[in-house]
Amino acid sequence: MERRQMEDLLRMCGGMDHIVHEQNLEMKRLNALLNSIPPVDCGSKAEVKKRVSLTHEISKYEDSIEELKVSIAKAQRLMLSNLSDEERNVIRLRCFKQYRWNMVAKRAAMSRSSCFRVYMGALDHLCLAWDK
Repeated sequence: MERRQMEDLLRMCGGMDHIVHEQNLEMKRLNALLNSIPPVDCGSKAEVKKRVSLTHEISKYEDSIEELKVSIAKAQRLMLSNLSDEERNVIRLRCFKQYRWNMVAKRAAMSRSSCFRVYMGALDHLCLAWDK
């Protein structure tokens, strides 16, 4: 995995609750639509086609949520097992809380350049561990 891809994944980890919540709301909306359509055996061709389309769309959301959960869980396991406390803290501040480098440096009690160096090293460690 490339550094940029890992960074994007980590940023997504921070916002995962929001993403999963939005997708669950969309699934509920689609399920409500699906339930409003009569069963297949007593509907018109258009209703049957709409039911099949909604069922397919719901399935895509379910698959997407599961893929997100698997990726996020793997990233979190990698962070816990492969990073030092310092690296974990910098990643958490930069990716999960999405602080700017000045705030990361202040919260981590390091210089900006040290934070950036630790961050890049952490990304490299995670990328190597991801590919194993």
